Amino acid sequence: MKPKSSGNSHQDSENNQKRSTIAQKAYVETPSNLTTGETLIGIPAYNEGTTIRPVVEAAKRYASEVIVIDDGSTDNTVTEAIEAGATVVQHEINRGYGGALMSIFRIAQDKQVDQLVILDGDGQHDVSDVPKLVKKQKETEANIVIGSRFAGGKSGSIPLYRLIGLRLIALLVNIIFKHAYNMKAISDTQSGFRVYDKEAINSIAEESSIASDMGASVNILFHAANKGYEISEVATNINYNVIDANTHDPIRHGFMIISNLLEKLIKDKPKKILGLTGSLFVMFGSCAYVLILIAPSNVIEFPSIVNVLPVFVLSLFIISVILLK
Repeated sequence: MKPKSSGNSHQDSENNQKRSTIAQKAYVETPSNLTTGETLIGIPAYNEGTTIRPVVEAAKRYASEVIVIDDGSTDNTVTEAIEAGATVVQHEINRGYGGALMSIFRIAQDKQVDQLVILDGDGQHDVSDVPKLVKKQKETEANIVIGSRFAGGKSGSIPLYRLIGLRLIALLVNIIFKHAYNMKAISDTQSGFRVYDKEAINSIAEESSIASDMGASVNILFHAANKGYEISEVATNINYNVIDANTHDPIRHGFMIISNLLEKLIKDKPKKILGLTGSLFVMFGSCAYVLILIAPSNVIEFPSIVNVLPVFVLSLFIISVILLK
């Protein structure tokens, strides 16, 4: 793990080594409270030292064991998570969100759990909604249950630029799912708050191509589509006012998601790509342009919103034509 910079490099090195040792002992020596068939909560974390403790403490109420994957943090995430009662597994280098997720799935597979709950470590997910998602999975026997910001037609207090970006990406994903996989629409394709059953856990743990940074959330949905998995959703709220919440450049993030979409479509359904490629590029162009126009000035600069309307309307028209074919 890369040491945090300070004026005393020798002391930093010693502290860093101590934290690494503690993390390894927490995983190797701490006896697991989990028995086969129970629910495990997994939390990918990177520099979440200010928020991870309350998240772990809240999560412990709903599972026999909480595992935190520290993805090469340079702050006190490891110490805070251990002191809060989590089992911590530490990546020596940052592997990205997808890499942290894969570590969680492989641990869940080894422990042979029936349900795996994934939560973010920044406090944005409402941990008290875990029982709702777990109950939904048991009642419906769905392979994946998603905590959705949009289920029931609600969008809460999502910032406008983020709301439009999420909606547009969900539209693109659902167009592909409908025409290439005959899947029903998913309202929140980007939500990382999910519950997985044993079948999904085992198959995802074996799928190395899923580990693709923040694109892992969509990659998992493509994996589910190929497997014919049942996906259900439960309404939940996301807190966007937490300290040090994870944020991503909306344009860069959008390009990465669309790139993953096209890569998956070409690989899985090559005959479908010709009918969808043009519309996806047009729609994504609108998505990027809208985000440029409405994102806060400290994220990206933007001109007048009037300029976006013709492009946006044209894109919706093209998509509508495709859907009506």
